[in-house]
Amino acid sequence: MEPTFVKSSATYETYTDFWRLVRLSGFRVLPAREADWSKKGIYIWPTMDEEFMQVMDSFPKGKRAAKLIFWNLERPDGSYRGKMNIQELFWKGTGEILEWADAVWVSDKGLESIDPRNVFAVLGGHPGLREQPPVEISWELLHLGQSTPRRQAVLTKVRDLGISVVDGAWGPQRERMLASSRLFVSIDRVFGIHISSPLRYVLAAAYGLPILSEEVEDPYPLEPAKTILMAKYENLPNAVHAALRMPMMKDVLAEVGEACRKLLCEEWTFRRGVMEAIQRSF
Repeated sequence: MEPTFVKSSATYETYTDFWRLVRLSGFRVLPAREADWSKKGIYIWPTMDEEFMQVMDSFPKGKRAAKLIFWNLERPDGSYRGKMNIQELFWKGTGEILEWADAVWVSDKGLESIDPRNVFAVLGGHPGLREQPPVEISWELLHLGQSTPRRQAVLTKVRDLGISVVDGAWGPQRERMLASSRLFVSIDRVFGIHISSPLRYVLAAAYGLPILSEEVEDPYPLEPAKTILMAKYENLPNAVHAALRMPMMKDVLAEVGEACRKLLCEEWTFRRGVMEAIQRSF
């Protein structure tokens, strides 16, 4: 039941933390070009690209001994601008993937409810994601992710409220930001359906950094007000201000951040999430 993770030859910077989790959790990583699909085994592939499609065309279901899982961590409405309903689009996409893959995983309960053919996989964390020791607080709010008009509208309002914001970086600079911020905010990149951002959640959790997320339908295994704070998009600036400036919230933020760290780094580890999802898949 021990799976192998398949890594495309293309480099995807946004999956840096994912591959760190894979290796920290002790799973084998195999370059796509070295995979032997004629041998029995369970393979997990997290990126849909040309290399993935070539493999699927060359080794279709029924003609390979290996079982292939596609772990879908992308938004179904990320770049779509057509007229089809997003839920219909997601259902159609899952069906197309299942023509090639043996199982499709999602890490958001809302997406699972749209199409139960997907298997829900908790994307857990690992304490080793933290690379920077505690340092003096430099910023009040940290945001990581692509800069989009929808996100910048919130961050601009937060800055107008007098709150210091640091926004986006990679490498040592990013680690220092994580270690020296008071609150982590997660905002959907585009308008559409509201889904979790598990890779950002586990990164913040490794640093014990409390998370304030745009409201999602079900952030499981996180629990609102206990391991994560949530607010509707239009209320995010005021929610940030209240969390950081109300004296009574100081202890709340510390409790939420520590509870999230324990949940995602000790209880729902990346390894546990993967192994339990495999059991549900086969």
